[in-house]
Order: sequence, then structure tokens, then C-alpha cells
Amino acid sequence: MQSRHLSHDLAVVKAYDADALQHNRISARLAGYMAQSSLRVQAKARNWCVPTLLLWAGQDKLVDPAGSQAFAEHAPARLLQAQCFEQ
Repeated sequence: MQSRHLSHDLAVVKAYDADALQHNRISARLAGYMAQSSLRVQAKARNWCVPTLLLWAGQDKLVDPAGSQAFAEHAPARLLQAQCFEQ
């Protein structure tokens, strides 16, 4: 991950880079959980039963926006308010 993609605010990026508690590693277990959870949520999108506001950035460099877009396309419209910010 490149920290410059975290924010347009240079002060935020510099603060992140200077934070001694941040690092660039996650465990294999956490990575596996995240991947499986994503698949589970996508598979259950049609049966979603919680009113949800879903906002995502179309140009996100840290998280693939395709997952949010796919969820928005399949979740019940009556429960989901979704907005993609392209810029």
C-alpha cells in the first residue's frame, strides 16, 4: 500500500507515515478471513435485510471498488442507499 493514496490531505499522509504503530503486514489468518467474508457478503447480497448506506470511491487505490459496486447491484434497492464518488 502506498500511503499517498490514504488522503488528498498531505498532513494526514505525513501523520500516517510518522505513526510508529502503523505497519505493512497482516496475518495469513486475517487475510483469509477478509477474503472469505467478502465472498460470503456478496453471496448473501440478494437477501440483505438491514437498511444500509453504502458509500465508496470509484477511484479508490486501497480497496477494490468493484466489491461495493457488485453488492449495490444485488442488494434489495428498498434497503440500500448507494453512492459511488468517482472523483
